[in-house]
Amino acid sequence: MSDLLLRGVPIDRILLRRLDAERLLPPQPDLGYLAPELLTQSASANQQCDVFSLGVIAFEMMTGRLPFGRGSLADLVLAHARALQQMPDSGLPPDLDAAIRAAISPDPDKRPPSAQAFGQLLASTL
Repeated sequence: MSDLLLRGVPIDRILLRRLDAERLLPPQPDLGYLAPELLTQSASANQQCDVFSLGVIAFEMMTGRLPFGRGSLADLVLAHARALQQMPDSGLPPDLDAAIRAAISPDPDKRPPSAQAFGQLLASTL
């Protein structure tokens, strides 16, 4: 047992309880893949949300990083609000970059209408 106490409870006991609690909790989603409308709860999941997530995955596959980064819910909501104007250059060919940027548009109506349409758009850039 530790001699260090926090509010009269040994530190090692507190840490063990926390580790046990973390093992019991379900894994948390990586918010970087969620569409902005899901982050703000302004819409329920639909095809445009799936297209957004696929666009994030495509961007990450091509660049090795997430387009809006990782962070807290507030960080990501702000990143989406600033959106594509401030997203750094991807270094991808222009047609491929445009296709992926369309999929990760903060405006669901500007995204390809389905995963199949996004796939066709990607294929047309190769």
